[in-house]
Amino acid sequence: MHDKSTDFVTFVLYEWNVSEIHMFGITEWNMEKRRHKYNQERKDAYKQKPFIKPPRISFWDNIFYWSWYSTKHGLPHRTFATVTVMQYVYVVLFTAVILNCLDSQTAWHLYILHKSKGILGYILVPFVILILVNGRIYKESRYERLKAEFDRVENSEKKRRRTIFWIFTGITLLAGYAAYRLFCRFNMQFLLP
Repeated sequence: MHDKSTDFVTFVLYEWNVSEIHMFGITEWNMEKRRHKYNQERKDAYKQKPFIKPPRISFWDNIFYWSWYSTKHGLPHRTFATVTVMQYVYVVLFTAVILNCLDSQTAWHLYILHKSKGILGYILVPFVILILVNGRIYKESRYERLKAEFDRVENSEKKRRRTIFWIFTGITLLAGYAAYRLFCRFNMQFLLP
């Protein structure tokens, strides 16, 4: 794509006498060199800037980062437990939904097992597994890496991710209450009136 002013200058220079061109110190080779440099600068100006990928921050990394960030003055190195409790609430909710969906004979068998041996031990196994796994994943080094990634993120994205954290925390509290009510419902169906 040629610029009209460039074409005009080229036309004027070619119309001049060669002796007049040499008088100003402009040779054809020098003109070509300048034209090439100008065209190269224009190409560079219109080149697409490389797309900077946003940092990859997973959902649970986001929860961990904002939990740590929110407890700066407390025990931030223990925030892996916050992630564990949030994950465990959903495991318990899933278990409570399954228990309430069982037929009456299977539910009665589980209720008797619960009363005699204590089914609570089986429900705590996922918690122990989650706390061991999350304790190895979510450490201070992970927080420092996430902090560096969050520093590269725009403020609007930070605000959106923080809002997601608080909304998810509220939903988790509701899920915990729902799991509690479902376990109560499961136990109440076997009590005699």
